Parts: sequence; structure tokens; C-alpha cells
Amino acid sequence: MSKKKSEFKVLLVYPNLSMMLVPPLSLSIFTGVLKREGYFVDLFDSTSYVSKENSSTQNRAKYLQVREFDEEDDMGATYRSDLLGSFRRKVIDFQPDVLLFSVVEDVYRQCIKMLEKVHDLNIPSVIGGVFPTASPEICLQNEF
Repeated sequence: MSKKKSEFKVLLVYPNLSMMLVPPLSLSIFTGVLKREGYFVDLFDSTSYVSKENSSTQNRAKYLQVREFDEEDDMGATYRSDLLGSFRRKVIDFQPDVLLFSVVEDVYRQCIKMLEKVHDLNIPSVIGGVFPTASPEICLQNEF
């Protein structure tokens, strides 16, 4: 039995560097198109998570990529640390029919770890974005 569009769930996944506040335009485009077509859409964004896979804003300030600031005082933002656990819980709770990832080279390994974390749930996934477009041979070599 196939699902109606309104029952088909799409989870957009945005692996991002910690507090890198520039989401890709593709997320809003896909959200708009999918919702307009009647699909149920949600988002998992890793921007507020700190992990070994993503750099801290303190590091970025050290390398003069951003001015020094305090995330909590200046932005009202707090960091979370259990990215992979939170992602798995989101996938289990939302029960998507497909996962759509938007990936740049800096977060490719993070994306793979996220896919590994939910591999046993057998949810089809599509990885797109700058990195897979520029280096498809690297992405296609990975089993995920």
C-alpha cells in the first residue's frame, strides 16, 4: 500500500559546523516545494551541537574568521552535545520515509556518522549539496 503525500514524511537534515549560521538556500527551497506538493516535512539542524566533527566559534575567532563573542550572552544560544543521540531520537520519533541531507565538505564525515547511527532503521537517504556535486566519486565510494 502506498502512502498519500500528506502521510509521506521527509526529514531534511542539515549537518553543520557548530554555530555556523548560514543555512543553505536549498533547505528553504526543498521545504517550500515539498510542503506545496503536500508532503509532511521536518528539519534536523546540527548548528547548535558541539562535537569533534565541528569547529568551535572560539577556534574561528582564534583564526580571525569571526569576532570574539559569547554565544549565550550575544546570541541567546546554548550548545548541545549529543548530536548523534539527538539525531537518532528525532528519526525514531518522526519516522520519516526518506532522509534528505545537504552537505558541504567540512561536514561530510559528520553526515556519514549520522547515517551510521540510523542505518539499522533502513530509511532511504539522499545526500546532496556542494560536496556530493563537486566530488561524487568520494561519496559514491561510501556504503551510506
